[in-house]
Amino acid sequence: MYYREYQPHPSLQPFVENYWVLRTNTRREEVVVPDGNTGLMFLSNGIKRLDIEKQTTLQTGKQAVVVGQKSRPVLYRFEPGPAVETVGVRFRPAGLSAFTQLPMVRLRDQVIAAAEVFEQGLQQTTGQLSHTPAETLNRFLTQNLQPQQRHHHTAMQMAERIIQCCGQYRAADWMQRFHLSERQIERLFRQYIGLTPKTFARIVRFNHAIVCHQRQTGLRLTDLAYVNGYFDQMHFVKEVKTFTLKTPKQYFRYSAEAWSQPLCALLDRRFVR
Repeated sequence: MYYREYQPHPSLQPFVENYWVLRTNTRREEVVVPDGNTGLMFLSNGIKRLDIEKQTTLQTGKQAVVVGQKSRPVLYRFEPGPAVETVGVRFRPAGLSAFTQLPMVRLRDQVIAAAEVFEQGLQQTTGQLSHTPAETLNRFLTQNLQPQQRHHHTAMQMAERIIQCCGQYRAADWMQRFHLSERQIERLFRQYIGLTPKTFARIVRFNHAIVCHQRQTGLRLTDLAYVNGYFDQMHFVKEVKTFTLKTPKQYFRYSAEAWSQPLCALLDRRFVR
């Protein structure tokens, strides 16, 4: 397997985490847990995406697709055969909203054709990606970048604040900080991020637990739950099962199998030491 990341143009970095290229020609299954990001993928061949909870399978063709926020784990399956190349854009939590008026809540746990989201340059971009992926994606996204709205900027600030707090969220604190009602905060999150603030905070807290385990491999699971603000051990077990379908003991015991290196690298950058 070949995997490489590229940085977007500085003007796009408030909205885009990175670009990435994945090549594989062997059978591969990857369980992807919620990470608070949306994505855009250009597929050279079809892949299977299994919603583990609902036991439904999406078979994509050779196309560009937009991946909404995940509130539960999904499984991607690559079949053996000709080399499969996927070029992707990993957006920041509210980043995709900078390029479309589509409410992000409509994309929650969904994969749709990119043509339903992006209005300009999609076909031309697909044809040029194999040569200069970063430059091509910079042009494409700049072409589709929309005038920024004040509410979108507020949603970006709120998402970043939850990340800075490692997933600790109290509605009253956010209402006071941003001078908004709880209903207004919920509406902004659904519009620009695609999740409720509580669900987003739960995902961020779970992601921070992954980072804590990665940085302190000798930390007991009981202590891991405590340092991440879970009410008790049972609460921690329930959350990990929700996002991974495994117990904490199962998930964290085999870390190399439980999550991919790109996820580890992403979360390590997200949560500054």
